[in-house]
Amino acid sequence: MDHERTGRESPCISKFYDKRNVHHEEAVHFVAQVVLNTGSAWNPHHYEAGIDGMVELGDLRTGAATGAFLGVQVKTKERLDAESETQFGYYADADDPDYDRSRTLLCPW
Repeated sequence: MDHERTGRESPCISKFYDKRNVHHEEAVHFVAQVVLNTGSAWNPHHYEAGIDGMVELGDLRTGAATGAFLGVQVKTKERLDAESETQFGYYADADDPDYDRSRTLLCPW
């Protein structure tokens, strides 16, 4: 914006979105679309410490909710380990499997 429009002498300071965060959001939206295309429900977590969302699996034949849930942690990197046109490898951080095994989904009734 120019001085006439803002009434300020100093120029506005530009703010930027971190490319890693934008890339991660794109990946989460991609996962959501894949889940929805399989007839399951995607429930994103917007404030999370590892689990980006929950999938409630739907029956492929009837579309009925099964009551089975999967916690999904979307991993994003600029380039995956051992990535090529036909394959890739991904190596989890050492803490990831311990965190994954420690999770519990409680359904209080």
